[in-house]
Amino acid sequence: MSEAEAAGAADFYSTDLAQRVLMTFIAQSSTDNVLKEAAADYADDKEITTSKDALDADKRESAKRMLKALSPRDTADFANALSKAKWFPAFNRIRPQIQALQVKLANRDFTPEHGKAIEEASFAFATAHFEKCEANALKAETEAEAKAASAADGD
Repeated sequence: MSEAEAAGAADFYSTDLAQRVLMTFIAQSSTDNVLKEAAADYADDKEITTSKDALDADKRESAKRMLKALSPRDTADFANALSKAKWFPAFNRIRPQIQALQVKLANRDFTPEHGKAIEEASFAFATAHFEKCEANALKAETEAEAKAASAADGD
């Protein structure tokens, strides 16, 4: 991809239409296949890896969801704009290299800083979740006791 083609792609993706499409794609993202693969690796006590097939399957599912979520007008305008974009054929030519880099990125080790941040976020999430579960259980127990007391008073 030439510098001019890359600049054309950057200009295109900075438009309101392309930004709406990208934000819709992100909002409709699927990670189901990657997570299933990770869970299977974990269950088999293997190193957790992400395959190109799982990434591709999630991209296809994300694209389907995106197309359902976009307005028909945005879908048509986006397809029309891409069909006219001079940079798009060059982008398609380098797509295999982009996909290989995506797999490589998905399988790289976290930096110590990222690992610590993930651990802290996971701990905070789990703590909040269990506190909420405990509060819900206590509320349900209190409501059951109140209902039983009310029923006993009614007899």
